[in-house]
Amino acid sequence: MQTYSHDSRVYLTFSKAEAKALLAFASTDETRTALCSVCLRYVDGRPEAIATDGHTLLLLRGRTGGSTPIPAYSPQGYAVIPRSTMMRAVKACGARESIAIAIGSQVEGSPILHADVATVPHAGRKGEGDPMLGSPSTTSQVVIDGGMQYPPVDQVIPARRTHGTTPDAGAATGSAIWYADPHYLARLADVADAVGATSVRASIADAEWRPDRSWGAAKDQGEWAYLAPMRYDIEGRDGTDALALVMPVRG
Repeated sequence: MQTYSHDSRVYLTFSKAEAKALLAFASTDETRTALCSVCLRYVDGRPEAIATDGHTLLLLRGRTGGSTPIPAYSPQGYAVIPRSTMMRAVKACGARESIAIAIGSQVEGSPILHADVATVPHAGRKGEGDPMLGSPSTTSQVVIDGGMQYPPVDQVIPARRTHGTTPDAGAATGSAIWYADPHYLARLADVADAVGATSVRASIADAEWRPDRSWGAAKDQGEWAYLAPMRYDIEGRDGTDALALVMPVRG
């Protein structure tokens, strides 16, 4: 994922695999408009794309755009792209193409934003990095709601842990349990492939015991249940990294 400038327009580009990974994490419930979408933003000069269905979350971080100007998407500082728009872009994208999205200026006196969705042919590579891009070919022009509020996902992302702890400071012995839906975990493999993962690191917040037999053995039998999400930090080889969250389920 990278920023790309062509004819005075700034595009955020994705590989087809990156777009498909985002769609796997976005909600399919069209009544939850904000979640049935992909959020685009820039943080500290790096483009980011976020998708979540409330149970899992994916945040892709592209490489720094360098001299490429950063567009002002909306008053909130981000743009929310409907899932249907991303799906059409994936279908139109060929094997040696990338998906490019350019957000236009706001309509005066309105929160409406114009967006051009295009496919961009690969014109070669610079070493092992992202492909060099040719001229974009617009596949669709869409109107999006620049005032749409995306969930404050930064508030639910746990800090990356740098060391391990026991499940509870007062527990002399014990084991910790974390139950996950295998379908959620399967999505992580697609993310790793999309960014060309060189390493994957999993971490979790401290365990919390819950007096419910469905979570395993009772407290005095030394078993604990993790109620916090598992955080996966995935480093990519071409400057695109990923952060994924997977919520636990009842055992």
